Amino acid sequence: MVTAPTGAFVGGAKIGPPVAATAVNAGSAFLTVGSTAPLFSAASQEQLERLRDIATPGGRPVAFTGQAQVNRDSVGAITSLLPLVLTVIAGITFVLLFMLTGSAVSYTHLDVYKRQQQHHPTVFGVGDIGVSRDCIHATRSCGRRSPSC
Repeated sequence: MVTAPTGAFVGGAKIGPPVAATAVNAGSAFLTVGSTAPLFSAASQEQLERLRDIATPGGRPVAFTGQAQVNRDSVGAITSLLPLVLTVIAGITFVLLFMLTGSAVSYTHLDVYKRQQQHHPTVFGVGDIGVSRDCIHATRSCGRRSPSC
């Protein structure tokens, strides 16, 4: 059913006076379209598409409102920005990972450390890493200090 300032219409035929909100102001008309289609269903979306396909007087733009249209606009706004948001999140995650670990891929960093440990047992030997006031040093299991300090 369509309610216009001139009456209520079903299937293009006038059935009586207006039964819902309607108005004419400054050359614009406000119409109310009633529907039996379930809200947010495919039938509701199809009805919106069919309403948009109707030719308007003088090719004027038509604005739609209502829960189905607001939902459609919201979903469109969210999905149009989703790739940008996911890219920003991935970028921030990469930067934070690099800042916190000193490496973009922490497993690669550990592999390099293990390889250095095999080639330089005095500096990167098995044992504790100690921090003193003047330097950071590695202590081997035998208790010797690394040559860096």
